[in-house]
Amino acid sequence: MHSAPSVTYPVGRCFFVAALYTIFIVFTSAIGAGWAFYQPVGLTMGCAACLFLVAALLGWRQLRWRARLMWHDQSWVLQAASGKPMQGQLKVGLDLQHVLLLRFKPIGEGVMSEKWLWLERRAQASDWQDVRRAAYAHDQRVKKEAL
Repeated sequence: MHSAPSVTYPVGRCFFVAALYTIFIVFTSAIGAGWAFYQPVGLTMGCAACLFLVAALLGWRQLRWRARLMWHDQSWVLQAASGKPMQGQLKVGLDLQHVLLLRFKPIGEGVMSEKWLWLERRAQASDWQDVRRAAYAHDQRVKKEAL
């Protein structure tokens, strides 16, 4: 079996995820507005509104996060736009052909440092097949070593 080719792929600003996030925010806003309509103004409503705003801001911040995922010499490296490169393991979580959901776990880090990455074909269509091959080739090799 040949190893997958070296590839560098952009992570972040995925239209699919942005659309899901927007649908979620609109849906939860409608439910929250309906709930608030029947509640007296008070501490509970204020806390709910603050919690909603914090969640919306954190989600928006995550949508703006950017990085580069690199496959070189049998290892994965995630280089955030503002941060040091992290070497780690990658597993395919979901494959929708035009969108991949990957779990990146930095080597030597705890569970809390894992990142879920959405990759989209339109981000760099010329390397889409290479990044998919690398993700699956590495995933299959890890499964074989576990047996």
